[in-house]
Amino acid sequence: VLKGTHDQKCDIWSLGVITFMLLSGMPPFAGRDEQAILRSVRAGKYSFSAPVWYDVSFEAKQFIVRLLTKDPSRRPSCMEALQDPWLQKTQSGDQMPPLDTSVLENLHHFAAAGVMKRAALGLIAMTMSTPQVRQLEEQFRALDKDGNGVITLEELTNALTEKLNMSREEARTVFSKLDVTGDHEIHYSEFLAASLELHIADNESLILDAFRKMDRDGSGSISLENLRTILGEDYMGTRIEELLRECDINGDGQI
Repeated sequence: VLKGTHDQKCDIWSLGVITFMLLSGMPPFAGRDEQAILRSVRAGKYSFSAPVWYDVSFEAKQFIVRLLTKDPSRRPSCMEALQDPWLQKTQSGDQMPPLDTSVLENLHHFAAAGVMKRAALGLIAMTMSTPQVRQLEEQFRALDKDGNGVITLEELTNALTEKLNMSREEARTVFSKLDVTGDHEIHYSEFLAASLELHIADNESLILDAFRKMDRDGSGSISLENLRTILGEDYMGTRIEELLRECDINGDGQI
């Protein structure tokens, strides 16, 4: 693209950049300004030396290397990329971990939590790195039986009734609480937020980070306007004013 010509191999390169960012939380090409970044792109220089890569498999790194091959003629096609050993291993059914009942219990607890707590967990979920949530990612895949990238009502209901002896009616209630977007599917971000409670109980830095994200003006407290800026006028059908009252223990209009 930088040379003025491009074909579908540019999309393969872009996929490499996206995969790099999904696995590390950072872009592969960096620089102090736009020109420095472009020089890095042209040179094709990137690194797996950051600590976040320590727990990423060799196969995953090799997949990125193939996609980010500088010479387009040596870059794989879409079909060749789909046959990569890392993707084939990931899609293999025998790699699926058993479903952990503690994860299902977390989902149940999340559904019973206050709306403000669910909103805070959602913010934390969006900032966690891939290594921190790899186990939960595997559990999401274990629940997503048909592998379409979302958890359906039937998939969650079957898991909750089988593993926790929950009634189907109660399972449907849990599902509705997790379905933040209201599209009758549980997306990965929604599942992650619901599964985090026990994982962050002893991690004060994650809790503090969520507080700071809500404290938009850095005042040391969360105001009604802060919540409105982040969540809009309501969250999951609950007015922002009610969210504030839920946590405003001393009644001073802020958290």
